[in-house]
Amino acid sequence: MRQSLLVSLILLVPLRLSGQAPLTRTVSGRTLTSPAHPAATFVVDSAFRFVGAQAIDVVKVAGAEQYFFIQAAPDRSIRRFYWFQFEQYYPTNSYTYDFSEMRQQPVPLGPLPFMGDVRTSPNYFTMDDRPGSDSKAAETFLRGHGLILDGTFVTLRLFHLPDSTRRRELMILYGEVLPPGTPETDLTAGIVRRAQAGVTVH
Repeated sequence: MRQSLLVSLILLVPLRLSGQAPLTRTVSGRTLTSPAHPAATFVVDSAFRFVGAQAIDVVKVAGAEQYFFIQAAPDRSIRRFYWFQFEQYYPTNSYTYDFSEMRQQPVPLGPLPFMGDVRTSPNYFTMDDRPGSDSKAAETFLRGHGLILDGTFVTLRLFHLPDSTRRRELMILYGEVLPPGTPETDLTAGIVRRAQAGVTVH
């Protein structure tokens, strides 16, 4: 009991990682609380386990916080996941987030509007090997926690812009491994519904 309480208290304290800004969101159990950009609480289904978070630099143009909730098989291979990424451009540039060239559909989560797209990707966690990319940072982090990343994944990418500057975004990635021999359509048909069902937003 005392050990569980200590773990919960540790997760509630913003962490400062080497060379990075402190995390500004907190996690208690399966509840992720964001005080701003956007101000919201995300409760992830009990099938998933919070494995950790990190603050990263994204190719020297933006800072981001990544939070990972994973459902893994007994061999620690990832079966399903939620990856929350709160990101904003540095004041040293004038970039904005623009998703107009992506084929997207509206996907509401609680009170927050998102736009989303569905993709199927072989070797999803290792396909972007660029040093400094958010994908490479996620790969390194998850491998460091002993998870196996192999497989083809069907993913739903969700994007929310919390203000009119378009210089901040919340990206939520929901993914499911595609078992060998399973038709892709078996997963893509209901992935939006399952992604919505697995997280409650307040």
